[in-house]
Amino acid sequence: VPAAAQSRSRAQFLAGAAAQRGRAQPRGFWGLAAVKTWALANRAIAVMLAFALGFIVGTYGVFTASAESLPGEPLYGFKRTVEQTQLLFSLDPNAREQLQTDFNQRRVDEVMRLLAGARQAAVVFGGLLDSVDGTAWSVAGIRVTVPPEVVVVGTPFPGLYVEVAGTSQADGTVRAERVEVTGLAFIGTVRSIAGSVWQVDET
Repeated sequence: VPAAAQSRSRAQFLAGAAAQRGRAQPRGFWGLAAVKTWALANRAIAVMLAFALGFIVGTYGVFTASAESLPGEPLYGFKRTVEQTQLLFSLDPNAREQLQTDFNQRRVDEVMRLLAGARQAAVVFGGLLDSVDGTAWSVAGIRVTVPPEVVVVGTPFPGLYVEVAGTSQADGTVRAERVEVTGLAFIGTVRSIAGSVWQVDET
């Protein structure tokens, strides 16, 4: 092959390669930008997933820790909020009533634990009024002191369901600040049910 022809071929090859390289650069730039964008998007998704997982785990941890909290402790407010949320989303009236009953018993148990530890804290609980002897009452098995100046809503007598707001004392009693009679409760055998009318024993 003549030398002149070789020189022309070489020059055409190099020129073509240069042209290809010039066109490939923009494609390489946009390709790199796309890769960077994809990497950033994946990183953002990973961060969000990690945050969501941490939030779920953290919330579950707080929920578990709050389950045994008592009045006056930092997580007690969270515990009560969880209970109110459960009641709010309980659409079945029977299930809601059972939840409320369980929560009422939980309040009594909390007060008993405070009294067992001779701890002072603001408490609210309800239960059957077992006895009344002057200022010394017994509500759901808990000794309650009701000073003369305490507001008592309703006419209390044994067998009624009352709610007590007060403060647990180191001597194993609750000093009442307010007492409200909320209803009548008794135990018996259901004889018949006719709509909303129930016969319990002879009542």
